[in-house]
Amino acid sequence: MSGFVKTTTLEWEGVVSSVIITSDTDGPYDEAIGYLTERKGMMDGVIIDCIENVSPKELIGLLKQLRSMGYKIRLVTEGKVPDVLDDLIGANYADSVMVRLDNGMDDDVIRTVSIVSEYGIECEYRTVLNVNNVTANDIARYAKVIKGAKRYVLIQPKKNPFEKKDALKAAEAAKRYVKNVIIRQ
Repeated sequence: MSGFVKTTTLEWEGVVSSVIITSDTDGPYDEAIGYLTERKGMMDGVIIDCIENVSPKELIGLLKQLRSMGYKIRLVTEGKVPDVLDDLIGANYADSVMVRLDNGMDDDVIRTVSIVSEYGIECEYRTVLNVNNVTANDIARYAKVIKGAKRYVLIQPKKNPFEKKDALKAAEAAKRYVKNVIIRQ
């Protein structure tokens, strides 16, 4: 799936942004670049959602264009391409990272968390509280891995959400490791 969200204030706290949702079959991103060129100076940032879905070469080309227009950049990852993320942060193509913790904690995700921590880059972690995919115990384990993170957002989806009491219990367990845990619809 690919797409473009013209304006959001929800996805990157304090930053008026557009969201480019990448795809391995689509590109170049003409609509997004056209819109962002018109809005230059009126918007703050661009979120590149799911860096796993695009080749590093194409991604770097897009990031160079956005940087040349003066936009702040947030990269969104599921933690599956730590080497790519490391290269992008090291080359100063990211001002912020958002890591989705929805698919378990394998070695790539743990390495991604380590890379983000080593660079000290602004980072937000998120998990969707879908009862079919994650448990309160998973949330506590994830929080332990991201210990010391500045922000962990737990998203209550429309379909199959945690019961309110279970979401609050998961958030409390996460707060042992992460100060700022937020439950969001």
